[in-house]
Amino acid sequence: MTLVEASDYVVPLMKSHHEEMDTLRRSAHDRFLSASKAGVYQYSEPSVKVVVHTPVVNAGRKIR
Repeated sequence: MTLVEASDYVVPLMKSHHEEMDTLRRSAHDRFLSASKAGVYQYSEPSVKVVVHTPVVNAGRKIR
């Protein structure tokens, strides 16, 4: 399999572990320096609710 073909099977952590990433963002609020802006990190609730995808098992493999 080529790297290009393999890239079709990569699932970003922001999608596969959305709840954990949101928890980390909330815990970083007002506690750590921001990596993208001057000053401390400020968390704000997303304006659009994110739908979390549940993997489907098909022939013994997880399809995401």
